[in-house]
Amino acid sequence: MASAAHALEQLVGNANPPDPETLAGALALVQQTVRSCLQSPANDSADRIDECIRALRGLHGLECARVRIIALLDACQFFYMLGQPFRAIEPTMEAVRLARATQDNSMLRKGLNALGIVNADTGNCARAVECYAEALELAQQLGDIEAEAATWLNLGVALMYVAQYREAVSSFDRVVVLCGDNERMIAAKQKANANTALCALHLEDYGRGLRAAEASIQGDPPPKSPIDSLSRVLREHTYARLLLEVNNLEEAKRRCQLAKEFAAKSGSPRADIVASIAEGLYEV
Repeated sequence: MASAAHALEQLVGNANPPDPETLAGALALVQQTVRSCLQSPANDSADRIDECIRALRGLHGLECARVRIIALLDACQFFYMLGQPFRAIEPTMEAVRLARATQDNSMLRKGLNALGIVNADTGNCARAVECYAEALELAQQLGDIEAEAATWLNLGVALMYVAQYREAVSSFDRVVVLCGDNERMIAAKQKANANTALCALHLEDYGRGLRAAEASIQGDPPPKSPIDSLSRVLREHTYARLLLEVNNLEEAKRRCQLAKEFAAKSGSPRADIVASIAEGLYEV
């Protein structure tokens, strides 16, 4: 049985262009394939995602652009979780191109955020900051506070990558203010606190770091997805390192164990590496 990606390639390669309904159905199957690989990674998931990206990039015109953009951004998230951000650049750039061409500012903001993330993760922090600056402008134009908070969060991470920790903390403080007591923005607030904790670790402000680390996991429900599990592993890793700095070995050991448990549920090599580093630091 042909894969969804292969079926789409055959459809597009026909002499007669497909009718809109048939194309939309084929794209929905490709999107479903990418989402399935993201939510439940398997040994062949990376190859299947690559097939889907190739099929999506082979399309001409702007039909069903939003479905294509969502699938491409899911592919980006998959490779980021896999710890292979260079493979995420191509689908993310295609998503941004489509969003610009269709003047879909909501999807363009999402695409720019994703492109900023993979650029920062591959060492191109200057380009990442440019992406975030444009995404911030779009979020403010759209009046989307949640999107604005997410972009400030990502900007702070890019600043962390170049060791601008005090400037990064200012970005994270902005996130906390924007989130306020909004229950829908708890996750962004927790991530901001987690990143503040990591900055405080580098600045040797361990008191602030421990308070921020505790706030980052307070009331956090069990992770429901691989990306949620990865996020929790990163937070437990930082918390453990701060505890080691103040010689609280017992609690640090507990945090390392939690990191390992969440990493096992994530299916993410990145999460496994982070959890192993935390455990190694504890053992030392």
